[in-house]
Amino acid sequence: LSPILSFTAEEAWRYQAAPQAPSVFLWDLPAPAARWTDAALAARWEKVLAVRTVVQKALEEARAAKVIGASLQARVVLTGSRETLAPLKGLDLPEVLIVSEASLDETGADLTVAVFQAAGAKCPRCWRWQSDIGSNPSQPELCGRCARQL
Repeated sequence: LSPILSFTAEEAWRYQAAPQAPSVFLWDLPAPAARWTDAALAARWEKVLAVRTVVQKALEEARAAKVIGASLQARVVLTGSRETLAPLKGLDLPEVLIVSEASLDETGADLTVAVFQAAGAKCPRCWRWQSDIGSNPSQPELCGRCARQL
């Protein structure tokens, strides 16, 4: 809590644990337990983040070419080999890539990213471009996903 309640945390630190460090802001967090380390998961996310970097570059190029205005206006199609795209399977790709729609195409050899304008209209709650705006009569201005949340 020290970044949020700095003065209160400092006072509590002096009262409770002053001999360990002179200030709560000078105290180091303990190292995580080795059993929490998952090398396979870390390797997978390293690959996912590498693909995300490529997608972000393609989004910037599409933005410069006036294909999209913001990343949430984009529909992204990732084409590549099965091995390249395997780490992305099972993920909520629009959330990871910060786009409205994303799909995988395993017909290519090298990773390529195609960026298009997403279909539909912009949802005022999530800002994603969705085709199902107004599908819920009780929330006619929202997309189906947002309407289910209310």
